[in-house]
Amino acid sequence: MERAAAYGYMNVDDRNEPVVPHPEKSRTVVRIFELYASGQYTFKALADKLAAEGHTYRPSQPRFYRTSLSYILNNRFYIGELERNGQVFKGRYRLLIDRRLFNACQDVLHGRNRRTGNPDIVFSGGVLRCACCDFAMTGELIRRKLSSGGCNEHIYYRCGNNHPGDGHPKVRWREPEVDAAIEKELAAIALPEAHARWFRESLEDGFSKIGVIQAEQKRVLAKRRTELTRMQDRLLNGYLAGSIDEQMFQAKSLDLKVQLEDNERQLDEADKFDPACADAALVTFDFSQNLVELWRGSNSAEKREMLELVSLNRKVSDVNLVLIKRKLFDFLVERPFLKTSRGANPKHETRNPDQIPDGQREPREAPGTGGAQCHLFLAPFFPLPPRPPLGPHQRHAASAPRRGVSRPPREADERRGADVRKGTGTEVHSQDHFFRK
Repeated sequence: MERAAAYGYMNVDDRNEPVVPHPEKSRTVVRIFELYASGQYTFKALADKLAAEGHTYRPSQPRFYRTSLSYILNNRFYIGELERNGQVFKGRYRLLIDRRLFNACQDVLHGRNRRTGNPDIVFSGGVLRCACCDFAMTGELIRRKLSSGGCNEHIYYRCGNNHPGDGHPKVRWREPEVDAAIEKELAAIALPEAHARWFRESLEDGFSKIGVIQAEQKRVLAKRRTELTRMQDRLLNGYLAGSIDEQMFQAKSLDLKVQLEDNERQLDEADKFDPACADAALVTFDFSQNLVELWRGSNSAEKREMLELVSLNRKVSDVNLVLIKRKLFDFLVERPFLKTSRGANPKHETRNPDQIPDGQREPREAPGTGGAQCHLFLAPFFPLPPRPPLGPHQRHAASAPRRGVSRPPREADERRGADVRKGTGTEVHSQDHFFRK
């Protein structure tokens, strides 16, 4: 007798694929896993949500109950595992969910990611985590009756660890306190008005020159490819003429080959910059400068989304709340472009930069960098075309120390006499005169 397929699938008369996803119930299965993985639903709340969205279990029993939901959420059939006689086999059928989503639901089921029964509590469902034990913070709605007959409602957040260690402090916050602490963290991302205006103008200026930079980069890289090819030819001619021994020939051939491959890679990447990234970068920066206003005007779902965009994690201890911000926003908090340096502002020379109010600091930018600090803000998220390699005269000018500016020693300075790239050629003692320019 043929076994009935799991909920979300149906049996068909096909030896190659006897089980296929059901056109309607398969979507219900996916929705069940997606909702429960959020950590915001109990079985009862999940059943209510499914009923409101029009999902049904079976004609004779339209509503999902605890037993049916538990069976679906624990059934490893949905990730392609079949158990027969104590052994697990890999199923050959189309999967409805991936293992990551299935494991997220298992974390909720087994208490590794606590849930609350009220999805309207803003920071429920693992949005906040205890800094002491990394358990999710649980939201609780407390109602207290008043002598006048009314009722006060307060939302508290506490650590969801039901068996804390001896040294675990009592972590309990009221929702207004959490909201104020998060708002303070978001406010730290915004720059002073003058600096924000300068930063944005620098971004616009940098992006306006992308086309010029790309054209110059391709020109320089094409020229470099020609030079490397000629150097390979001169190296081979010198080896055939007996002026270069085999060991030196092999070493230099490998070095030139690596340089040529790297040059080709840069040429391929020169045209990969998407101009739409410029608009996205400016929108992202504007978003970062208006976080507090957006936060105050957002509902629960929007606030949770904002936290996911801005931070990687949210840690709560008994005394403070810390947003572990994403690199882009963390850069704006650290503000390396506002740190004072020698000669930037004489009256601040001997003061600790952290003690100087932002409004008194001046954006620091090295001569000729053209908004380099702003490009650091964009680099991990909006890939810019790499700068073209410097020519011999540019390298000499770049390596020459400026008055009042110190630079760390370069590795090339410490390897003087060894194989050091110089100009457009390669210096190799006396045997490289065949391909040195």
